[in-house]
Amino acid sequence: MHTDLLFDTARQLIQKIYFTEIKNKRVNRYGQQEVVYKISDDEESKRLLREILEQKYNEGYGFKLIVKKVNIPEFTYTRCRKVLKDLGIELRTGYNVITDNLKKVRSENAKINNNFTDWPTKRPELIKNNNRFIGGYYFNKSKNKDVYLRSSWEYAYALWLDNQNIEWDIEVQQYDLGDGVKYLPDFFIYENGNLVKIVEVKSTFYYTSEDRMKKFYKFQELYKDTFQVEILKELSDILNLNSHASKSSLAREWKKNRILSEEKINVISRI
Repeated sequence: MHTDLLFDTARQLIQKIYFTEIKNKRVNRYGQQEVVYKISDDEESKRLLREILEQKYNEGYGFKLIVKKVNIPEFTYTRCRKVLKDLGIELRTGYNVITDNLKKVRSENAKINNNFTDWPTKRPELIKNNNRFIGGYYFNKSKNKDVYLRSSWEYAYALWLDNQNIEWDIEVQQYDLGDGVKYLPDFFIYENGNLVKIVEVKSTFYYTSEDRMKKFYKFQELYKDTFQVEILKELSDILNLNSHASKSSLAREWKKNRILSEEKINVISRI
């Protein structure tokens, strides 16, 4: 059966099993009204839904793609994950989460929409803040504008660049690595308006990922004759630039001074 027809069937089954009979209504922790649905005990419908979703999931469709294809407002990313788990479908973990099919879709979307360039402004809904990655906006003195930084590490390096009166920007352009693979570097360093260096600031999580580091080294090899390419992958490298700072003090300072994503989203939404 054609993929779209399979998802049409899945949509009907999900609506029937999970979003037909209202169990009760309640106020969630955000003070919003929330509808709780009763899950149907129709085992035949569940069996068929499992067959469809398991097939598409094993073909490489991720939660977001499944949600997009099913196209039911109540069927969110979180609900999708819960449904697959409840149906007994074994979920991917670790680096297997990013499948070849998902990479292909992301590559095609990037070519069509160029989503990576200035993504915090274009796609503010993608901005997340959690305990591991502390994102926020920082005022770039050299460019006289707010830029989005993903971590206290990036904040520390940006702070040093500003203190040294170095002209810089972040995530300005993505580069072609071949075979449809794109790479979006972190810091772009300029002299008299000309790009002279690109610096990557990568945490332990990044440089222990073999796939991600392969992309960096390929980028470095392809463009080494065009500009300098460096990587800062040890926190001590960045702390040494800010001799007065410690890891904890920089983290506290960044959390205090950053413009929170929610505030920026509200500003963007009013433009």
